[in-house]
Amino acid sequence: MFAFADLTSWDALLIVVVTVQSLAMAYAESPKLKRLFLTLPFPFTVVILSVGRPIDGSNFVSMILLFAYTQVCRILHARMNVPILPTILIGVCFYAGTGWLVSDLVPTDDRVFWISCGIIVALGLLLNRLLANVEETPYRTTLPLKLKLPALLAVSALLVFTKNGLQGFAGFFPLVSVVAAYETRKTLWTLARPVPILMLTITPMLIVARLVQPHCGLGVGMALGWVAFLTSFILIRRR
Repeated sequence: MFAFADLTSWDALLIVVVTVQSLAMAYAESPKLKRLFLTLPFPFTVVILSVGRPIDGSNFVSMILLFAYTQVCRILHARMNVPILPTILIGVCFYAGTGWLVSDLVPTDDRVFWISCGIIVALGLLLNRLLANVEETPYRTTLPLKLKLPALLAVSALLVFTKNGLQGFAGFFPLVSVVAAYETRKTLWTLARPVPILMLTITPMLIVARLVQPHCGLGVGMALGWVAFLTSFILIRRR
């Protein structure tokens, strides 16, 4: 059973990072700002360092699961009129269940890593071209911080229960996206649209971390990976 005594410093940092990023996304009214906060891989970085698992092909596969999660939420809520809270629960169970089932099936060798890298870049480019650019509804949470913060802290703590079992799929577990699904329930394209951009911007980060980690460790690899991420992020944002 989970207990606060079992919390590591990484777990505590993860809860803080996810909560802060979720708050920023919830209180931002502009859909563009919400999408921006959803593409910043702060939780991913902390989870990867916390789990300590080297970068491998499962990190790319988990991005496909993340996109599937956003589509599950959009279809259930926007098209089938399922209430948002059951929708989010179904989406999270879908991601966690699928990730748990396939976490041991994705090989960790270089060949699978580079094949996965090529597939995710091609998929990101394709989705970025195909996904509709719809008019999104600005929305800012109306709950005061004293009520919002405890709820977000509880949601953020969820990943502590699941990250080890999900292994390489823990990094993209949709914690911030859980909050985003609720906060963008009026226009769930705000939730889905950033994922192709994330596929394109975080791939250089994963490549650098993969190449650096055998020589300098995962921490240095992720630090240099952030340089690659920010470079690709700025270039894509300018376009």
